[in-house]
Amino acid sequence: MIATRLCLILLLAASTVVACSGEGTNNSGALFITSTPPGAEVFVNGEPKGFTPLTVRALEPADYEVVLRKDGFQDAQVITSVKPRQTSNVVYALRTERAALTHRFAFISNRDGAFDIWTADQTGADVQRWTSLRWQHAPLQAVLASDGSSLAASVESTRGVQTWLINAPKRDSENAVADARALGSEIFRVLQWTPDNHAVLLKNLASGTLWLGSLTGNLTQLPIPNVPRGVLTGAITPDGKSIAYVDDEQTWLVALDGTGRQPLAQNGPEGNTFLRYSRDGQRIIHARVQKANTYNAGDLWIMNADGSSPQRLSLSGSQDFEPVWAHDNQRIVFVHRENLADATADQDPGRLAANLWLIDLSQQSSRSLTAFSGKRVRQPSFALDDQSVTFVSNQTGADEIWTVDLRGGDPHPLSLDRATAAFPLWLW
Repeated sequence: MIATRLCLILLLAASTVVACSGEGTNNSGALFITSTPPGAEVFVNGEPKGFTPLTVRALEPADYEVVLRKDGFQDAQVITSVKPRQTSNVVYALRTERAALTHRFAFISNRDGAFDIWTADQTGADVQRWTSLRWQHAPLQAVLASDGSSLAASVESTRGVQTWLINAPKRDSENAVADARALGSEIFRVLQWTPDNHAVLLKNLASGTLWLGSLTGNLTQLPIPNVPRGVLTGAITPDGKSIAYVDDEQTWLVALDGTGRQPLAQNGPEGNTFLRYSRDGQRIIHARVQKANTYNAGDLWIMNADGSSPQRLSLSGSQDFEPVWAHDNQRIVFVHRENLADATADQDPGRLAANLWLIDLSQQSSRSLTAFSGKRVRQPSFALDDQSVTFVSNQTGADEIWTVDLRGGDPHPLSLDRATAAFPLWLW
């Protein structure tokens, strides 16, 4: 590369976008587009322009969508910027033809100006809006019932936090519509679905108490004993008979009727968070928070369902959070914070730098799934076949939906709309 030319290299999915300064007599720019293999048809903002290798000239400075199509290969989409008097080189290695589309996920996005629930296929295409709730803020939490029948989302409102129950789209339902209902007053935040998927576990943010909210809208307070300062968080056991909860002093296990309370785990200095039972109910993972932070992150610990055999999974002093169990009960994906030395990031989520990690309990091993530098990841979700993990990252500058195949390969985005996306949840 000639030293006197200034180049900016951006990695985007499987592509490399190189913007280099060049000669020009006005503010227009150009795109030089190549592909491997060559001969792919090029569409710029939906208009056919020719076949690679191709130069598209006289483009006004702006962001452009470049789509490459070639028989036998997956369509490729790149969002790139044209700068005044510059030529942007788009180089893309096309992937072989995708398998038949069999999976679909839901996510939350403000891609059309306000936040709603959307769905897309496994490649991020065929995007459709499911709800018309027009939330002004991204949800604080969104969870899918284990049978895929319903969604629950807690969203900031003018008077607090409002939890919504929404039926989920079905693969075999034609002309289905979303049915969204607010649950209770604006002081409840959803924690999880009950094992039978008939109700959600809620935390009353005003009193620190735990409640069950049914699909019919009924609210029932759980009789948790001896919690004058309130409960930090809770999780229902997979058999639906008991609840694990955290108060200021201890983590406990108690029957749903409030009887038979017994200590379950020691708390970290700032409490325990992210109580997550394995799907078979045999083990619990949680974070022991050592230092107050906005993510409720801490050292990850695992124990048997009765609290026996506790074992730390993280290095001491880590800030790990949002652990998610795979369906095989052996693998756990979690978010690992990288920038512990940045005190401003303790309270400002916008400054988070993090990556995804995978723990395999059967192999007693761990490895990173992403290697982003100075970027954040959040909200991991296993695909139903446990072969990939979907998550949110701002690697491209905006919070987009990403995926990574656990069998190998680099992470790549499923959305590239420059909006704010959140909570990818696999429907089928």
